[in-house]
Amino acid sequence: MLFLVLSGLLLLVAEPLAGMPSDELEVDPQPDAALMTRHAHYADLGEIKAKLEERRDGGHLHVAFSAYVNSHPNTPSIAGHVVPFGGLITNVGYGYNTRTNAFTAPYGGIYFFFVALDISKDFGGVKLLRNGQYFAAAHNDYRENTHISVGVTMTLNARDVINVTYETTGGHVDSGISSVFTGFKLA
Repeated sequence: MLFLVLSGLLLLVAEPLAGMPSDELEVDPQPDAALMTRHAHYADLGEIKAKLEERRDGGHLHVAFSAYVNSHPNTPSIAGHVVPFGGLITNVGYGYNTRTNAFTAPYGGIYFFFVALDISKDFGGVKLLRNGQYFAAAHNDYRENTHISVGVTMTLNARDVINVTYETTGGHVDSGISSVFTGFKLA
């Protein structure tokens, strides 16, 4: 129905123009100042719209990731090596890299990080690092079928890098979604 209405309108406009000499149909190559002002105004509105679309939830940029250990069947720990959180559950804002097993903050702000690992009883622990500097840890109590976890809230600058490393050599981390590294931007 809409197509028929639009087709009819096109014919109403085109028929009177068909009989006009071509020199009357030419467009002025020099746009007037009012038209230029409107174009500038629309360009400004487009820029403002793009900025508004980038921000949601009261001005917070969306950033969230969750990754899990995906090696099979389990991953032996070697002190100083990065825990291989190579499986990706979500990566809003694209801050987590499965090749480096690290999160790089796309924006500055307040972030929350959480690590939970399903580990063997002889496993020592892990450290969370910010730009290579220790800021949090989780340690084993050496019981059977144990889990360790740590959560921390901290302020990051854009391009700060967060990763998780083994604190000691020995033991292993079980693969799967019971061994996760998660983070998200709070504000």
